Amino acid sequence: MIDFFNAVDDVTGGQYKVLKRDYLSEGRIPVIDQGHTFIAGYANNDDAIFNGKLPVVLFGDHTLVLKYVDFPFALGADGVKVLSINNSHVPKYVYYYWQSCDIQSRGYSRHFKYLRDIQIPLIPISEQRRIVEILDQADALRKKRAEADAKAARILPSLFYKMFGDPATNMNEGKWSLKRIGAVADISYGLADRLDTGLKAEEGTRIITISNVTINGEVNNAVARYTKADNAMLKKARLKNDDLLFNWRNGSKEHIGKTAIWENNWSGDVLHVSFLLRIRANKEQIEPYYLWVLINLLRFGGFFTAQSRMQINNKFNASELSNLIIPVPPLELQSVFKEKLLFLRETARMNTEASLKINNLFDTLLHQAFTGGLTAKWREAHMKKLLAEMEMQSKALGYTNYSKGSVT
Repeated sequence: MIDFFNAVDDVTGGQYKVLKRDYLSEGRIPVIDQGHTFIAGYANNDDAIFNGKLPVVLFGDHTLVLKYVDFPFALGADGVKVLSINNSHVPKYVYYYWQSCDIQSRGYSRHFKYLRDIQIPLIPISEQRRIVEILDQADALRKKRAEADAKAARILPSLFYKMFGDPATNMNEGKWSLKRIGAVADISYGLADRLDTGLKAEEGTRIITISNVTINGEVNNAVARYTKADNAMLKKARLKNDDLLFNWRNGSKEHIGKTAIWENNWSGDVLHVSFLLRIRANKEQIEPYYLWVLINLLRFGGFFTAQSRMQINNKFNASELSNLIIPVPPLELQSVFKEKLLFLRETARMNTEASLKINNLFDTLLHQAFTGGLTAKWREAHMKKLLAEMEMQSKALGYTNYSKGSVT
């Protein structure tokens, strides 16, 4: 193991940094910053191109995001470190090694000081290349799976637009009958905000809060809270199968309007809190799955954030939702849409399971790569060459206490 700065140079200083407000949606030069999206935007200013040797590894000082970059790019705004790996290591080997290290997040703090405290394994270059080759193959599978999932996620909106058109424009085209949501569904608030939610499952009744509704409009069952509920609370806020849960307040503007559908996947009574409006569709007039997708498409299209009241207090209350006019196609057509949607959701579930398996495989290979297991047999077959290579490496780095393949 060698110290961080024996293998790495911090080349962040002196580089041109593109301010976030100057990011372009299209351009010649990719802008890379510490965000989770690999390419954050674009620039056209040649002076912004990173001035240094490629490849480099970018580390998000606040986000802990690692990015391997081997093409010309522009550096995004503050909060990212650009790290150049010296000749003792294959750059991508170090990138993968850092991925295997568990640096705990300290919130919006700076984390580079923790990364530079991590020593880096010194093994022969040829073995580093072998590890990178294997991990690259596994990583390629992950990326293909992620690309396939991203394409699959676009099928549902496309299906809706094909069958019903864009709800934002159809409201004015007269293709379908127009009705207030309150005329085709019952809308109600949930339980008061301040509840004792520290109970165990056997002690109370399950409640659904805004943390259970994901930004993509799904129910996240990983978060489970329980409270004591009397008959009045059960009558007021008990969920039924196909109820919609609409986030009407408490969150950023982008979260207002996120809506999940409750598919009765929990035994026993389940209640909802007041930050979530319950929409109970009249199934003789409107299909809950149709309404669920429609509301989320309106949100994705910026409908709720564009409302004047949202500029003041980030709320879209029950009265406003009840008076929202929507297109209501024939029920038979909505039912056909539901059948197709349920098929797509089952496919998505299987895709999610496949993604988890691939990610688990990659994590296993990553662990084995840096505990010696991944290349054990390969190393035995090339031991003589590796020992000679290791000795040359250690001498080049100034290590003289070298014996039997170990460096100190």
